[in-house]
Amino acid sequence: MTIYSFFLQCYFIAKCFGISLGYFQIVLIMAMVNLFSFIPITVSGLGTRDAALLFLLGQKGVIYETIVTYSMGVFALSSLGGGLLGVIAWFLRPLTL
Repeated sequence: MTIYSFFLQCYFIAKCFGISLGYFQIVLIMAMVNLFSFIPITVSGLGTRDAALLFLLGQKGVIYETIVTYSMGVFALSSLGGGLLGVIAWFLRPLTL
């Protein structure tokens, strides 16, 4: 269920930035981008995710500024959003050691 919500959130972020691709196109592109982001070159796959998105979305006619903004939105969603939820959960119900 979590993976489906990630792709749905990526689709909504794409729509917010004016990227007019279908849901299944976004799912395929983000699946390939996530595979590229696992390459251990940078921290959290920032450079590799951006390069993969520039290559894949650039072929679909999306301008580069929009692609980089979309990439930062996806990073904020996946990394920072999950971390924020973890901090909230920690303060609401901390673990006892």
